[in-house]
Amino acid sequence: MGYVVTWVIDGAGAPSHLEKAVVVGRVVRGVLVALGVLGALVLAASAETVSAASVPSSGAISAGSNFTCGIRTDGTLVCWGDPTLGWTIPLGTFSQVSSGFSHACGIRIDGSLACWGDNASGQTNAPPGTFSQVSSGNGFTCAVKTDQTLVCWGDPSLGWTIPPGTFSQVSSGGFGACGVRTDGTLACWGLNLYDLVSNTPGGTFSQVSAGYLHTCAVQSGGTVVCWGSNSFGQVSPLPTGIFSQVSSGGSHTCGIQVDGTVACWGYNFFGQAPPLVAGTFSQVSSGGLFTCGVQTDGTPVCWGDPTGGETTLPAGGLGPPADTTPPVITLPANITAEATGPSGAVVTYAVSAVDPDDAATVSCMPASGSTFPLGLTTVSCTATDTHGNTASGTFTVTVADTTPPVLTINVTSPVEATGPNGAVVTFTASATDAVSGSPATICTPPSGSTFPVGSTTITCTATDGAGNLGTATATVVVEDKTAPTLSLPANVTAEATGPSGAVVTYAVSATDPDDATTVACTPI
Repeated sequence: MGYVVTWVIDGAGAPSHLEKAVVVGRVVRGVLVALGVLGALVLAASAETVSAASVPSSGAISAGSNFTCGIRTDGTLVCWGDPTLGWTIPLGTFSQVSSGFSHACGIRIDGSLACWGDNASGQTNAPPGTFSQVSSGNGFTCAVKTDQTLVCWGDPSLGWTIPPGTFSQVSSGGFGACGVRTDGTLACWGLNLYDLVSNTPGGTFSQVSAGYLHTCAVQSGGTVVCWGSNSFGQVSPLPTGIFSQVSSGGSHTCGIQVDGTVACWGYNFFGQAPPLVAGTFSQVSSGGLFTCGVQTDGTPVCWGDPTGGETTLPAGGLGPPADTTPPVITLPANITAEATGPSGAVVTYAVSAVDPDDAATVSCMPASGSTFPLGLTTVSCTATDTHGNTASGTFTVTVADTTPPVLTINVTSPVEATGPNGAVVTFTASATDAVSGSPATICTPPSGSTFPVGSTTITCTATDGAGNLGTATATVVVEDKTAPTLSLPANVTAEATGPSGAVVTYAVSATDPDDATTVACTPI
């Protein structure tokens, strides 16, 4: 077995901005087996010549260029294949592993990263922090932090800018990477070989896998779309059907259909494209010239190029470690809500859960948006991950009626006095309450009382069923604007009794409905 690097111009049409293009292959029994067209010269003769395989967000096995890593059932790591790598596999218990071009990375169950293998570009210099998914590529690595932001490290020649936003999954390929944002849209970055970046499709996606010079993704509806180099049919034509997962390798792609069967397409010189065995699979991982998968019964299987030992499974069981870690549930503080009616109040709340291994669903009773009755209600919530681990918690919702009734007084003011004591004033008073309806009102002075001339304040109160007291006031003015009524005699004719005239007497009176009157006449 040997490697060959031949300086040629890509017959399929390499990107015009490249000064050189190379076809990289492996010599097997005197035959040059092309793996694909690279966009840069491979300088190190001992370097692997096939791409990293993208891996799903979790899995027991990951196919790299010409080696494979997997997670044993006890959570420890094992790698096999190219004997020249000679690396030391880290200790610990792992939940995910990703094999790249000549290095690998894994996530421990505490969320920390470990990377090993070739570090010529700093691709194994794992950053601190906690992570939910990692993907090893060609001289670089990308990972999703537990806060759903992205970080990449390694080959500085790629000169990329990591896109902002939050992501659910990332996949590192030959010369770039792609990620699925939390809103389902795709973002790709890196070198734009074969328009891998500029041809990023729109729409929403559930998973993406970046191969060496091509990328495939599963749309939200389950159909697969691929773009990039199609030198071996790895991009088109695509199989029909609905897929749950896809994995892009060197120059071939495999995916799991919804019925669990595996479909593969693209380069197949070593039989890496068709599945080795029939049956159903829970995970598939495409490598350089080989493919590995995990059957639904947990049995791992690899097929394709065996020359480096990458398809020879090690002794001992492989499979994800038993997930016994429950989700972490986050509950709101105890809630107090104001009653909006006799039935209580509609109360909404937010409960979330995170799980270091997989997704978690949350259910609560009573559910958010339910009508909670007056008084205290205990809400019980349970978070369940895909392996059946649960976490529970409670909080309380207290619906209280602290709002007093609202009173309305309808009265006419000012009022004309009808007698010396003022006037009888009538009015209406009512009360409304969201919970108690229309509680009784008590007013002082009551309607129908005699109000004296001047200003009088009416004070009305109403108490609802919760003891909340509502108060309203109104001012009534009783005024006297009625003039007295004069009673005058008829015109008087008198006989003069002297040179000064005559003394004349007359009687004038006045009446007023409200009070006494004084009459003054001139001349008197």
